[in-house]
Amino acid sequence: DARSLAPLDGERSAALRAALLQALAPRELQPRATRRQLPRRLRHFQSAPHVAFSDGDDATQLALVGSDRPGMLAQIALALREARVRVHDARIATFGERVEDFFTLTDGNGKALDAPAREAVRVALARAFGAPSQ
Repeated sequence: DARSLAPLDGERSAALRAALLQALAPRELQPRATRRQLPRRLRHFQSAPHVAFSDGDDATQLALVGSDRPGMLAQIALALREARVRVHDARIATFGERVEDFFTLTDGNGKALDAPAREAVRVALARAFGAPSQ
């Protein structure tokens, strides 16, 4: 139609500009964990993974060892995000139904985690796996 080819008037131009700015505006993505069901044979044998910390030179090593489950790595990632730690390295290993995951973590300043930050990670992981914090 001829109107679509006509130059934009001030009102149409402003509306188009606002619509384009809204469509192109950066948005923070909201991550979410998968909600897949565990296979029936695994439901009764699930437990929270064992969590252990150790200090390296300038970072903290986190070891998670336990039974594998669907979406486990996504749950770990969300928990680490919730605890506001940085992941510098991740070694993910699955041996049948067993996982052994190792992460190199620092705080927001690039330092090894202090006791409160470790506790925040422990609580976030316990919440992610539905276990009471230890």
